Amino acid sequence: MMYTAADVGFNARVTRAMQIVADAKSEQPNRALHAFASDRIRMIKTPITLENGVEQDNSRFRLLDHFNKNRASIALAPRQAFGKTTTSLIYAAYWAFTNPGKTILYFAPTLRNCDLGRELFTKFIGKENIRSYVRNDVTMWNGSKIQFISAFAPATRFCGITPSLVIFDEWNTSFKEPMESLVVFRDCKTFIVSSLNPYIAQLWEDSVAGKTGLTPEYFHWSEIPGYNMTWRKEQIKNLGLSKFLEEYEGQMFSERYRK
Repeated sequence: MMYTAADVGFNARVTRAMQIVADAKSEQPNRALHAFASDRIRMIKTPITLENGVEQDNSRFRLLDHFNKNRASIALAPRQAFGKTTTSLIYAAYWAFTNPGKTILYFAPTLRNCDLGRELFTKFIGKENIRSYVRNDVTMWNGSKIQFISAFAPATRFCGITPSLVIFDEWNTSFKEPMESLVVFRDCKTFIVSSLNPYIAQLWEDSVAGKTGLTPEYFHWSEIPGYNMTWRKEQIKNLGLSKFLEEYEGQMFSERYRK
């Protein structure tokens, strides 16, 4: 599908995009990123609604800052509740605005995840900023492009591409080949964001030991406002203790990996 300037309002598109770029180049780039993220978070439903609307986003902002300050990073966070995918796509949208003409690769576990990711990304950048999209590839008017790739896509899907940003969402072993093929740690900004699972255990331990070039960061469920001991007891009742410990407490990892 292709949008024309007449369809979307050329002046509004250029003015908004230029403001985002100007904010990013300011003396306080993290403030610009947080402002961008706050606007996007308001577009979606969050897991918990609080009277203090700012407080619920603190953990997301810490994850965004982790992405922003590191060239290559790995972040582990609880399944579902934390909003890993949403936060990653907000950062991808910010990167697309502030790095014109660059390519982003977004790896997700399934085609369904790719579809959902594309929907969120287009929502975050706005229809007025989309030049075209074909299947799971979205191109903006500033020349930036994002490709959503499932874990089991053939290597031809990403070979020959020189990305400026690569995101691996919810790590599994199928991502190992594209990660090695792209040589992403040397050539572009890269981050992995995942829940705690057996597939990522070795990569996490190697990162903590300084063997991968990835800067590790751990996020605990208790950082999310409203997720307290009462919530914990309810989850254990629904999931069972072993499942809760695996998905939310990172039982497979040593306590020394937690900050």
